[in-house]
Amino acid sequence: MSPLSRFLLSLGLVVAVFIAGTVGYTVVEGWSAFQSFYMTVITVATVGFREMGDLSRAGMWFTISLIIFGVGAVGYAVSSLTALIVEGEIQDIYRGRKMESAIAKLRDHYIICGSGVVGREVALEFQQEKAPFVVVERNIAASELRSDPDILFVEGDATDDEVLRKAGIDRAKGLISALREDADNVFVTLTARQLNPGLRIIARASEPGTESKLLRAGADRVVSPYQIGGRRMAFAALRPSVVDFLDVVMGHGPSPLRVEDIPVKAGSLLVGRQVRETDIGQRTGAIVLGVQGAAGLCHLSTPGATLATTVIQEGDVLIVLGNESQIDRLKEIAQG
Repeated sequence: MSPLSRFLLSLGLVVAVFIAGTVGYTVVEGWSAFQSFYMTVITVATVGFREMGDLSRAGMWFTISLIIFGVGAVGYAVSSLTALIVEGEIQDIYRGRKMESAIAKLRDHYIICGSGVVGREVALEFQQEKAPFVVVERNIAASELRSDPDILFVEGDATDDEVLRKAGIDRAKGLISALREDADNVFVTLTARQLNPGLRIIARASEPGTESKLLRAGADRVVSPYQIGGRRMAFAALRPSVVDFLDVVMGHGPSPLRVEDIPVKAGSLLVGRQVRETDIGQRTGAIVLGVQGAAGLCHLSTPGATLATTVIQEGDVLIVLGNESQIDRLKEIAQG
């Protein structure tokens, strides 16, 4: 039994003692309800004030019983309250209320379902990118992320509609389903898609056959950690320089360079112009690696096509390489 449950139980026992004492004195001694309650209070508190009147023999036996049970109940309540404070459950309750308030204020955030090995890495990456997120975890006490006061949690089963609502799924921008079991990820994807049709959903798949099921369930992208891990290990052995470069552009190395996607808004000076006409490199210092069209087609420099002649349209997404200041300058231009 948790400290909070023990305290509530002891509180109930104390209330029961006071009710029993009041009723008992009323029946045994014939006193009024207030007189009986007053006598119960001074008896349980053992303060020694004057009694309401001479007690009958039955009243004396009742008082003895009341002292034994009353003092025991009060003592149990005091010890339970001490345990509640010492074991930190009050702080946990206060922290939970603060989390609920913070989650209620979130907009365009991400929901991470599961804080195991994969979910933990997603959360740490979001923290580094300063992206708002909340973690849905069935057992917060077992999570390695629990000690971080900046991480918001919702405790519960991610397959439960109500738990996802508590995480603000109706206001969320995206959801990462990183649960251990593929069946749970399929169910979370189905549920999340129903609750928020515009949500971007990234789901984890352990078995190869699960990918198609997750896509049919509504996932926008399916990621297999084992498959990606195996390919990366092979690349690290066969093409180590390529892996080192990818580490740099993904922000995992000492270099300040990173790859970023930047949407082009209406009214931007880039709309309707070829990439080479925009002079992005001279104006910002950033390098355009590709242009993703509204239909999802990504334009790159290939033997059959040149990125420089690609016309940028409203809603396109620029894939660029640069440091933080270069990317910020390009964002200002792209937003118009």
